[in-house]
Amino acid sequence: MTVYVTSLDDLTSLVNAKASVSLTGEFDVIGIIPTPSGESAKNTKVMLQAKTTSLYQGRKVIYYDRLNLADLAKFQYYSIPIAADVSLHDELVTLRDAFGIKFATTDIENTVTVETENGVEVHLVAKSDSLGWYGEATLLLSDLPHISTAFDSDRLNGF
Repeated sequence: MTVYVTSLDDLTSLVNAKASVSLTGEFDVIGIIPTPSGESAKNTKVMLQAKTTSLYQGRKVIYYDRLNLADLAKFQYYSIPIAADVSLHDELVTLRDAFGIKFATTDIENTVTVETENGVEVHLVAKSDSLGWYGEATLLLSDLPHISTAFDSDRLNGF
């Protein structure tokens, strides 16, 4: 998933690169499913249909790999400033800033953060029709060091 780009924009870039075209908003996604066993090595099968306003016409099935939300837990080293009892959809910008991933409300279910004995946790659940994600993960959002502790200086220097 490209930093600060939605799943649809990332999928559009993939189609453009593989087909040597420059689509922008010229297709609709009309079906997305996990790839049936033995059909492709990729984990997702999606059908795209050209919009009536597009220069292109017809439908095309493509296969690609969506990302597993569970993999995000591997990269969580710093605290994320989200309180308990907060709607996840209300904190998508905070998650974008923390992970560099532009989740959309079409990607993940709207869960609520929960206070636990270890800090604030959020349960991320991918929607079945998310273009970029599958699976789920529970992330601890506090009781980790603040990201500022990763730097020795708060100023750029050189030249």
